[in-house]
Amino acid sequence: MLKRKLLAKQIVFAMGVNFILFAVGPIRVAILTRNLEVRDYGIFSLIMVTLTFLTYFFTLGLGQFIIRTLPAKNEREQITVFKSLLVFVLLLAGAFLFISTLVMSQIEYFRPYLTVLYLIMLIILGTLYFTLLAVYFYAGQKLYFYNLLLLFKNLLWMIILIPYVFFYKITLTKVLLFWLFGIIVTIFIGSIRIKFHWFTLETLNRKIIYQGLRYSIPLLPALLGPLAIPIFNRYILTYYSGAQQVAFFSVAFGLVNLPFLAIVCVPDMIFPHVISFWNQGQADFSLKDAAESYKEALRNFTIKYSLILLLPGISVIVLMRKEIVLLLAGSNYGVSATIIPWLIIVPLLMMANKIFEQELMIRDKTKNISLAYILGIAVNIILNFLFIPKKGIYGAALAVSISHFVVFVALCRMAKGYIRIDNKQITLGKILAGNVIFIAIILGLKSCTNMISVIMLSVVVYGLILFGTVSSDFRPKRSSKPAKIC
Repeated sequence: MLKRKLLAKQIVFAMGVNFILFAVGPIRVAILTRNLEVRDYGIFSLIMVTLTFLTYFFTLGLGQFIIRTLPAKNEREQITVFKSLLVFVLLLAGAFLFISTLVMSQIEYFRPYLTVLYLIMLIILGTLYFTLLAVYFYAGQKLYFYNLLLLFKNLLWMIILIPYVFFYKITLTKVLLFWLFGIIVTIFIGSIRIKFHWFTLETLNRKIIYQGLRYSIPLLPALLGPLAIPIFNRYILTYYSGAQQVAFFSVAFGLVNLPFLAIVCVPDMIFPHVISFWNQGQADFSLKDAAESYKEALRNFTIKYSLILLLPGISVIVLMRKEIVLLLAGSNYGVSATIIPWLIIVPLLMMANKIFEQELMIRDKTKNISLAYILGIAVNIILNFLFIPKKGIYGAALAVSISHFVVFVALCRMAKGYIRIDNKQITLGKILAGNVIFIAIILGLKSCTNMISVIMLSVVVYGLILFGTVSSDFRPKRSSKPAKIC
């Protein structure tokens, strides 16, 4: 039986955490763009996407194996799985990073950046530990603590950085130090919560590692795909246009991506419950129909509230892009506002792709997800080399949008028949009508009053319009005409 109150509390709590992170994101952009040189901010954005990519690469997709298998195990078995995979990942990544750093330290070009390289190595190892630690709590449905860890990791270093910039000049090295400090404190808090003895080599359970790799390796391209697309964009853009253009592109992409990051907690919080119902249906045939019905209701709930929250966020970013860029990044980044319309479709595609991925993942069709992203990455690389030399940052934005659309089409075909839309439950017409009114208010009033007042008024009206469609009832409702999502 679905624990509706628990799920509602988890989503509300996650939304609260995401709201804080949503507010911190623009503040971070404002601080870094106003205190670092444009070129240094471009380099920082490259470091961020590269670190994220390497973190997912070195985890080898084992986080998804933990999410998929831990709910069916007892607490002792859960800790054994977690410890085995964590020690394996840290040993593998540590050896690779240590050797790579030694090699680069012998190259003349990298010698002035040795401190930065060492910090990056430590940040990667810390982020690997944090990632698997957070996944452990997520898979165990300890979602409150999972969200608190996300909050600590993203907020602690900013709490130190914000007062620091008022008294001292910040550099790229200092930013990385603050970042590392936040990760270390968060890891310490999470490790205390687990209460296990420290790791030894005996912790390595080769059978668990083999099972994990067999499940996760085919999924690796799917996990790296969403990260590889912006990485290739930025590195190829750097090659043709320089780090300054990367800075402009990063600000635009970061702003467009904010609505997706703000509401991605909705599918993330629901996914463990979807897995639970799926496992029940697979384990007991008599429960299969009921479990499938609840799972479909949760999927429709995910689609509905993702649209309710995502559409107005995108509308604000696009309609008030000049004011937002000027407020957060300053006049030096005015070019970023002109890139945003080229990226408008990306957050919608990313949300749809995430829902498709989750549905394919619970059916163990990880190879299909990987094939979709391999296709998207290939298209992205080709389009980058075609568009960037001619159109610069606008070509990079166009390449990103088309690549995500290619992935969307591929995943849609692969998930055909697995997801059904209940039109009565989602109330798409009301959502679209509410968003049209939301946009009309912004367009009508943005020249008459300040930006914050316009946004607040629009949000209140939008909320009133959709109040009747918002329900805490997650039970499946019968629909006379269920429609396939593809």
